Amino acid sequence: MITDKGKEIFGKYLVGSAPAYASYIAIGCGAAPNPSGYETTAGDLSAWPQKTSLDFEMFRVPITSRGFVQDEDGNSQVVFSAEVPTTERYEITEVGIFSASSNPSSVGYDSRTLYAFTREEPWKYLEAALFTEDQPLDNLSASKDLSLSFRDNPAIQTNATNRMFRAERVVRSEQSRYFNNMIMLSSNFSDLSDSSSIAGEWDLTDQDKISLATSVDLSRNSPLDQVKLALSVVDVDGTAGVAPNRVRVTLEFTTVNSGGSFRLDFESEVGAFSPSRYRVLEQSIGEGKTYGTFLWSAVNNVNIYAAAVDEFGEVIVEAGTDLPYYYIALDAIRLENIGSKNPLYAMTGYTVIENTENGVARPIVKLPNTSAMVEFRLGVGVFNG
Repeated sequence: MITDKGKEIFGKYLVGSAPAYASYIAIGCGAAPNPSGYETTAGDLSAWPQKTSLDFEMFRVPITSRGFVQDEDGNSQVVFSAEVPTTERYEITEVGIFSASSNPSSVGYDSRTLYAFTREEPWKYLEAALFTEDQPLDNLSASKDLSLSFRDNPAIQTNATNRMFRAERVVRSEQSRYFNNMIMLSSNFSDLSDSSSIAGEWDLTDQDKISLATSVDLSRNSPLDQVKLALSVVDVDGTAGVAPNRVRVTLEFTTVNSGGSFRLDFESEVGAFSPSRYRVLEQSIGEGKTYGTFLWSAVNNVNIYAAAVDEFGEVIVEAGTDLPYYYIALDAIRLENIGSKNPLYAMTGYTVIENTENGVARPIVKLPNTSAMVEFRLGVGVFNG
């Protein structure tokens, strides 16, 4: 579907005042997929034209071919095609077309992936490398429950293709979508409960966290620009499927001398993880809080705190134990620049994929080390109104 901004750029392109209206295809994982044969609703017709970005963009590739075809109903369509990167694994749920590869007005502070939680990113827990498990997390159990032998690990690094993620877990979309790797933090990893808050803010003193040495400078970004966190909730029980009330995550940037920090607190809406466990949480940079003497130019570390809480705002554990009842699986963090306006740059088209597997709407999975093409079609015609 062409967006409102796309109509403007297409008009400028027709009169020669815009260099392009469709140069790149963007692939995302943030939207909920639709079942095959899905009929566009009035809500879609209202919401999609107003979109300026994907819910969570994974990558963008140049359009390599263009064509003009007619479908089986005789409708004319413009077809854009591009090649998907070969190496990585992706679960695709949304596609957009852009007039350029990036916004020329925001060079150096444009939209980009900040962290993808890959194994090339040396995240640490308690100053040590994260526990990595490539063996089946269910220990080959038919129940598909997370094995008790792993539940003593507050932070687990594993693959979306781990044997445990099958059957009901696939239906619930528990595994990561952006690449194959995922970092799972227990539901009681950090004490982000209501009772641990001070003046409405969670007390992070002596809290468990994962950390990464990093250099990030968002000082040139608008307060309106967004930080998006893509995550999922993994049930310890393979079949129960009862979602947590809410999930809370804090992203904290700290400076060289630990004299200052910048925090973004994410909290899902009540019931957001039912039925799908995969969600994208958003916070604008302007909603962040600064503590102490903080300079973006001095940032050299990022910390992540996480918890799942019940309806009373208390951290969830299995009754009578200190064992987690869920794991919060971090997929990726993205910066979305929405504050830099450019009359010749925009997402000009958008759609959500349609795909059904075993009677359930599912992302289209592009496996690692395989070739694939993506195609985006725009219907065209003459309005006789």
